[in-house]
Amino acid sequence: MTSLSAKQRLALSRNAISRHMARGRLPQHDEDERMSEDPALAPRGTWGKLKFLARSWWRNHPVNYAVQIARPSIDEYAAQEPFKMVGIAAAVGAAAMVIKPWKILPLTALLLAPLKSSGFTSTAVTLFAPPNADGA
Repeated sequence: MTSLSAKQRLALSRNAISRHMARGRLPQHDEDERMSEDPALAPRGTWGKLKFLARSWWRNHPVNYAVQIARPSIDEYAAQEPFKMVGIAAAVGAAAMVIKPWKILPLTALLLAPLKSSGFTSTAVTLFAPPNADGA
């Protein structure tokens, strides 16, 4: 087995880092669409169905669209200024602990908020659907 030169190892590690960083930029809902189209890929068990339900709900949530639009600029800023990004995250977390927004809204409003989503009915039907559509 031949050993690689330093330049070759550097190129391999750069490619590996690039592939790792690009994973978050790939479309996140392709797997959900394949699972909903093919019954063989349907989630099995209660936990799998709950994860599928949550992913389907998040895919149609308006905040998800805002996150997708802002993600490239946030990723670029985080790559340039990682420590500032950690500081911003700490400040947001501290502000959330001081403001306590979960105490402002009643618990029932928080629990019923997902029910108002347009995609909730279809994802709930998916949760309670039998494993095989043909009944076999």
